[in-house]
Amino acid sequence: MNTHIKQRGFTLIEGIITIVLLAIAMITLVSFLFPQVERSAIPQYQARSAAMADAIFNEILARQFDQNSNPNGDSVYRCEDDAKGNPNPCTLPARLGPDDFLEATNPAMANDVDDFIGCWGDTTQCPNPYTYNGNNYVKPSLTSRRGELTDLVPSLSTANYTHIHATINVEYVASQLLKKITVSVDAGRYGKYDYIAYRGNY
Repeated sequence: MNTHIKQRGFTLIEGIITIVLLAIAMITLVSFLFPQVERSAIPQYQARSAAMADAIFNEILARQFDQNSNPNGDSVYRCEDDAKGNPNPCTLPARLGPDDFLEATNPAMANDVDDFIGCWGDTTQCPNPYTYNGNNYVKPSLTSRRGELTDLVPSLSTANYTHIHATINVEYVASQLLKKITVSVDAGRYGKYDYIAYRGNY
């Protein structure tokens, strides 16, 4: 009785077919499945950007309308009309931004909504710092770095907002009756989201 069992491996053709099938499977995974895994993070970043914008608006909208408004919540007089009825002009559109070096470097000293104009993030996200020479400085533009996000909103956790930065712009609408505040939250490859609020001259 012959108990010898003949053993045979894969032929060359079978090996090539196996490699081709594995390559097709990997291409399918790389092209369709893996990008979906990355896209699944987008809703999380959208929620984080909304939470960040809400915290930033809470900080900004607590300030008065303009540098020339009454410091007690604009309740006594507004810019364009002080308590005695004398003209008290609002800040010119070209001069919106922090009014001195102290306001520019310390968000806690900001007293009106346009004092927050600029970029809030690390030095790679906001590469252009504003320049300062003695008591004179160039007012921040949208690309001018103002500080870290945690400088603006200390309650934000740096660990939860890695790779996210915000730019803030303030401009007049409705003939200086309103200031439009735009907070753009940039989450890198996960998207850029704009949030808008208005502060009235009252």
